[in-house]
Amino acid sequence: MTENALFTQYCAKDTMTDTQNMDPLTELAYRRICDMIYSTNDNLLDNASLQYGTKTGAKWKKIRQELIEVHQAIYIEDGFIRNEKCKKNLQKTYKNIEQKRLAGKASSEKRKQLKNNDTGLTAVGADVEAAVPTGAPTNYKNYKNYKEKNNKKENSGLEENEAPPTDEHITRLFDEFWEAYPRKVAAAKARIEFEAALAIEDYDMTPIMEGLARYIAGKPDWSEWCYPATWLSGGRWRDEWDADSAAAAPVEQFPDHLFEDEAEASA
Repeated sequence: MTENALFTQYCAKDTMTDTQNMDPLTELAYRRICDMIYSTNDNLLDNASLQYGTKTGAKWKKIRQELIEVHQAIYIEDGFIRNEKCKKNLQKTYKNIEQKRLAGKASSEKRKQLKNNDTGLTAVGADVEAAVPTGAPTNYKNYKNYKEKNNKKENSGLEENEAPPTDEHITRLFDEFWEAYPRKVAAAKARIEFEAALAIEDYDMTPIMEGLARYIAGKPDWSEWCYPATWLSGGRWRDEWDADSAAAAPVEQFPDHLFEDEAEASA
């Protein structure tokens, strides 16, 4: 064990149980002893300096004896102070560290192997056929759109091998949306969300514009217009508007009659 265990498993219930019958100063010393066992990798020397480390001063000698004989919370082994629970927790911690180290090493070797395959070479330099690109994007957001698009290809506005519209074409579609949207705020962010929404709809703008028309027609006067980026990122073009509920005014949180007595008193 060459590196310190900065983080270990900790059970508050165990500590509460261990210290139940200790007076406050003994509990302080015990908790600090445990912390020092962790920070020294279970190599805490049993010497006079612990009166300072435990903040108990001259009382440490007596407290040490109580912790060993009365509470049986610690014991001395080869000149070191030990605690069974600390020892077991450290063993678990180092086991987890080793497992993560091996997993990281395996992952690194796998990435190197994939990189070699991408360049057409094996680890020993022999020529092999390079991997064929799948066309699936690596960005999560784009991958989500890609997956949705491929799950409904039978209803897609694009043919299977048809390329998505160019950035210039998407910008023209966005300009049309922007012209129709009532609240023109944060255009750059709205442009990003518009492209994502367009991809969800297989680059068919019709559902978005139809949803916008419903929003404009159904939004009640008392409600503020959504920011366009928020409206798009929330998939609001798919909202169904109920004309009766949209027209209804919000319920007053504080009706006027609650303040009638106050108004009369101030008059």
